[in-house]
Amino acid sequence: MLSDRTEKLKRLHQTRRERTYQLVNDAIQYLICSGQPVNFNSVALTACVAKKTLYNHPDLRARIEELREQEFSKQFCIAEDLNNENKDKIISVLIKKITKLEADNKHLREQLKLTGTASRNI
Repeated sequence: MLSDRTEKLKRLHQTRRERTYQLVNDAIQYLICSGQPVNFNSVALTACVAKKTLYNHPDLRARIEELREQEFSKQFCIAEDLNNENKDKIISVLIKKITKLEADNKHLREQLKLTGTASRNI
């Protein structure tokens, strides 16, 4: 009788474990396919499991850490691929934007001076 109970508990534990692994694997696949970052927080939220669960299972933890490192190195490579021409384009766009913002700022300050003097005279 006691062994029946323990066997049922073992089967239940095994079933839950398999379900958790399936949920986590599906979540990782979804995140990869949708281009979202793969980290412990995003996997836990997508799979509806606790982060502690991911940290407590060494194989899941290793897989997430590996995917996270691959993603980081991919981002680093993209940043290095920007050549000087692209950097020059970005700089020129930013300079134009700054110039426009400075002109707008100057115009608004002039309006504020006019409005401030007019309200004091009333």
